[in-house]
Amino acid sequence: MSKYKIIFYRFLFFSALISIFIIAVLPSEKLSTTMKINDILNHSAAFITLSFLFSLSFKKTKSLYLFVSLAFYGILIETVQYFLPWRSCDLKDFLVDISAIIIFILINKLYKWRIKEFDRN
Repeated sequence: MSKYKIIFYRFLFFSALISIFIIAVLPSEKLSTTMKINDILNHSAAFITLSFLFSLSFKKTKSLYLFVSLAFYGILIETVQYFLPWRSCDLKDFLVDISAIIIFILINKLYKWRIKEFDRN
């Protein structure tokens, strides 16, 4: 992969990290109705997207590092929300974050295995 693609993917990854954090700390009243509709869907989409961008940005990184890094980020968001009077910390949100990361890792491993099998034949 070219150096410029990696820089671009890392830019997208860190932009997504910052954007998601900002959305996570905004007062609920500032969020649109569509953003509030399905919290589980929002968390899943955010962490699957982050996992995908992480895997593109850091190609040679092990899945465990991806998992630990993004799980820590999920803990960070929930911890910050705990201290904000207009937000609340929710264990369910963190569990959804972890589930989304695991789902991405499993799908990614299956995809890589399938490509390896296809190349072998």
